[in-house]
Amino acid sequence: MCIRDRPQRGFDFDGGTITNNGLININNPFHEGILMYQASVSPNQRKFNNNINGIINITGPNGYGIYLADTLNNYGTVFVQTVLRDIPTVEANSIYIQITGKLFNYGEITLQSSDDDGLKNDGILKNFSNGSFVITGFDKHGLVNNFSMENFGDVLIVGSDYYPLNAGLQNSNTLHLRSGSLLEISGTNLMEYGIYNTYPFTIDTNANVFIRRTGNDAIFDMGSITNHGSIEITELQDTLSYGIVNIYPFNNYGNIIMSDMGSGVRVEAGVFNNYGIMTFTNLISKAIFATSAFNNFENGFINVINTGGNRIYSGIIFVDVSNFQNKPFNNYGNINIDSSHVGIDVRQGIFLNTGNIVIDHYRQALDLGLSLIHI
Repeated sequence: MCIRDRPQRGFDFDGGTITNNGLININNPFHEGILMYQASVSPNQRKFNNNINGIINITGPNGYGIYLADTLNNYGTVFVQTVLRDIPTVEANSIYIQITGKLFNYGEITLQSSDDDGLKNDGILKNFSNGSFVITGFDKHGLVNNFSMENFGDVLIVGSDYYPLNAGLQNSNTLHLRSGSLLEISGTNLMEYGIYNTYPFTIDTNANVFIRRTGNDAIFDMGSITNHGSIEITELQDTLSYGIVNIYPFNNYGNIIMSDMGSGVRVEAGVFNNYGIMTFTNLISKAIFATSAFNNFENGFINVINTGGNRIYSGIIFVDVSNFQNKPFNNYGNINIDSSHVGIDVRQGIFLNTGNIVIDHYRQALDLGLSLIHI
């Protein structure tokens, strides 16, 4: 089926079920490629099923590639490209999931080039273990989750444009990265953040997050992230940027790996709790800079390594800026710092160590300022 010559819409779906086992091409509609608007009577009754051999191509829509207020089940292939804004006050997203909408993906969805967000979710989004999303060329955010998202499969987000506070993934509600899933976000130093988070979410054991080349911090957390899986961050070009900045509690039970960048973790407020392994390789400025509480627990390992004769400026800097200086730096685990100008710089606050600290190849191992030390 081919729908061309600028129809008003590819599909204006009022009711029933559509099942596609073949090829649907929708070219240059004046408005949406597929419109499943909110039904005033009996919502959540419509279903669009794109089966395993089904292919949907949508090119050049104005406003939305796909607008969902009911259910899309995708087992096949969906491709949306060149989503344009025809009305200045209306968003231009490749896919928009409205509050009553549901998208269940078992196949492949590619979203390429939109004037606003690649995918915006105000409803329910589930990407299953065989499912994949590839989101590229967005002018604002790659993926926005405002209600409920679960990922069991692969999500690849590639950003190349600057927009204030734009992110590969912007999250403000329930998000769960399940075991076996992959979230990969890559920029060209223009996309500001990899993940901008304002709500608690969990990364399961064996789930993987990989972020490279963002213009600002790779993960900016104002909602509390708990990691049981793997987070890898690399190639941030701005030495003032961090791999992770947390304002709310951040809990790491898994692996965090950062390499070839300026600085690692910035604990700006709240607390950072490490129960897992954190490895920083070939950083320029500092691995950890904490102005609030930082805890490295008994099973925690922090490794700071620089190779090729280079030295990181500071392995760890701690400054308690709270009014009562009651947000300490506690080490009950293991800290290994190799090749630094200053290993650990405690400028102000309480530093408690009952664990193991090894600092090698340094100019100054410890710099203790206005601090209360318990070693």
